[in-house]
Amino acid sequence: MTQALSDSRTSWFFKFCECALAAIALLNLLLFPLEFLPASFFEKYGQYFEYLLAGMVGAALLGSLLYVWFWHRREQANTMHSALQHAWLQGIIRYWLALSISSYGFAKILKTQFQTADYFLDMPLGVVSGMGLT
Repeated sequence: MTQALSDSRTSWFFKFCECALAAIALLNLLLFPLEFLPASFFEKYGQYFEYLLAGMVGAALLGSLLYVWFWHRREQANTMHSALQHAWLQGIIRYWLALSISSYGFAKILKTQFQTADYFLDMPLGVVSGMGLT
């Protein structure tokens, strides 16, 4: 039993990177429903999204630091099976990557990647933002 536990030990930095990616993946999944909100919502509350994203990354990093500290201490005391933790975290990261890549691919297949909203076509060019012009 001790041999199996010592085989799955990894560095603190590797655990932190794995936890941070999994935390960002889970928090990113919470942002998917925002894509279905109307444009008026973003016009009214859009200025707060930079704080939301910074808070999301900060929460992911802080949560990862705390979890890795707890995990590393329990691993050193031989009371935690790290291979199972790695499997869960890597599974979360893999499914998140698959979802992200497939959503990008479906946007290309369905030709919705660079689709312009109809209300942009009625606006004068001086009013449209640089990203809208691009």
